[in-house]
Amino acid sequence: RFMKVETEEDRLQELVPRAIYEYKDAILGCQIKAIQKEMAAIAAAMPYDGEKVMDAMKRLTELHTLRSEIAKFLGERILYPRK
Repeated sequence: RFMKVETEEDRLQELVPRAIYEYKDAILGCQIKAIQKEMAAIAAAMPYDGEKVMDAMKRLTELHTLRSEIAKFLGERILYPRK
């Protein structure tokens, strides 16, 4: 009866940074998918260009590293945008 119900306005200090990290995670996910498609196209093309594949793999590794850092902040509950 005397308990205060916590509103979203009261939790803005934690909700806004979390929303930003979730948005960044979604952007990284889209970039990772784009690089994977690019790598598939490079691998299917003739003649095979190993240098382009290596560059794409380096970018993919960097994005996965960034995504894992964001995942540490977000914890278990990562929300992905609907397709």
